[in-house]
Amino acid sequence: MVAVALFAALSYAVTQSSRGGASIDKEEARLEASKILQTSAFFKSNLDRFMLISDLDIREISFWGSHGEWGYRNSPTYPASRHFLYSAGGGHTWPEGGWRLSASSYVPGFGRSTSCTASDPCGDLFLRLRVPLETCMALNKMAGITNTDGKPPVDTGDFSDTHFRGTLGTFVSGSHAFDGSNDENTGKVFGCLETLQGYRGGPGAYYFYYVLMTDIDA
Repeated sequence: MVAVALFAALSYAVTQSSRGGASIDKEEARLEASKILQTSAFFKSNLDRFMLISDLDIREISFWGSHGEWGYRNSPTYPASRHFLYSAGGGHTWPEGGWRLSASSYVPGFGRSTSCTASDPCGDLFLRLRVPLETCMALNKMAGITNTDGKPPVDTGDFSDTHFRGTLGTFVSGSHAFDGSNDENTGKVFGCLETLQGYRGGPGAYYFYYVLMTDIDA
């Protein structure tokens, strides 16, 4: 389902970019949105491949590496063969620009979203990235999410984005979500919402999310 949705979105982006009459800002936003989706799809493809070839569960993988973010560091340290970013492991290169991998929130419309606990979690593994307004709206157009009155939906779920370290401690009870005020992004693999939370830079701060896995069982 994720692959089908992404293919449709990228096809739309190519079609739109070939049309005349768009402003430079909107054209650049569409191109940037396409790059963000490609980065997300590449990350998912490499992660799926690494898990399959190495026969690893998502909790057995470390995402610590060259990005230097200590939040991903595991204790005790995982073997190099289980590191997604090590050449001896997954060999993936972490994308530049402030990306975060987390599983401490969910997106409505995927699996369970209630009665979640640390021992019986239903968080979604996702990538998130802060983006400019025009890029946010371009991403939503590709996803089929309505931008009302020239603005993206407002997040009412107070999403959480704790670094994913492969442990149950990174999951929450299901109280945090990427949840548009009018359910605009329910069931959407990717999308972009405005946060009103001051500690995230809001109002006027826009965050893209991309679901990689859902309902990661205990």
